Amino acid sequence: MNPKKLLKMAKKWQKITSSSTTATTTMNAIADKGHFFVYTLEKKRFMVPLAYLESTVFQELLKISEEEFGLSFDGPITLPCDAVFMEYVLSSIGGRMSEEAEREIVSYILANYSSSCNLLPVQQMQQQPVVFSF
Repeated sequence: MNPKKLLKMAKKWQKITSSSTTATTTMNAIADKGHFFVYTLEKKRFMVPLAYLESTVFQELLKISEEEFGLSFDGPITLPCDAVFMEYVLSSIGGRMSEEAEREIVSYILANYSSSCNLLPVQQMQQQPVVFSF
């Protein structure tokens, strides 16, 4: 999925969430300007800066999400990971990770993603002999 398509999808989702009057607990907040929401498998919501769409790691998570759950224009974007992994990814991207570290995380995602729609927990990731440098 190219970055322009990802940006368009995120902006559309941002508009939908900001104009929605749905009273459900998962969609009752409005994303800050320049942000959008994503959800993990256990329905935990994360507000993500649009700038993160440029990250290869985030693009890979969105590709897998599209493969598993379809392209969501009228519902939440669900990523194929748990909240602990999502927190790790967001803090890594926010910390301006090196290209090498980004490649390592993408390799991890691709190697550990399964058709069961989830990634290994971060604890298992940390047991693997992969060194991330930020």
